[in-house]
Amino acid sequence: PEQLVSLDEEMALQRLYLQIEQARFPDRLQVEVTMPKALENARVPVLILQPIIENAIKYGVAPSKGRIAIRLSASSEYGLLVIRIENDIDPAAPAPESGTGLGLGNVRERLITRYGPVAGCEWGRSDSGGFAVSLWLPIAGEGH
Repeated sequence: PEQLVSLDEEMALQRLYLQIEQARFPDRLQVEVTMPKALENARVPVLILQPIIENAIKYGVAPSKGRIAIRLSASSEYGLLVIRIENDIDPAAPAPESGTGLGLGNVRERLITRYGPVAGCEWGRSDSGGFAVSLWLPIAGEGH
């Protein structure tokens, strides 16, 4: 079975990756993480956020000229752990080639394979004009 880590550990792994990217884009990448202390120990599949963060860099930060924020937030809704990753899009930047959706599709597939139909992943334009990905899974982190 797929290895589970605490949400805190998963966020720490993503922060390490984002620090490397901040070295590449020192003036352009801003990272904001919002995670309630109560959710730090929630269990998540290891590196479940990696493809989402990579997309945010590839499609949000890399083509931009200005400052781009990537926001990671976790919340609890109806007994589910909801993680949202949102990035700004520079309206002046050339629109990047559309991806294949494979990375996000794989994230969705990993969640549904492990947790069944109570879990999932959606993505699209956010209200602020950026791009947002939301994923949700049972908060206890127990697989079936």
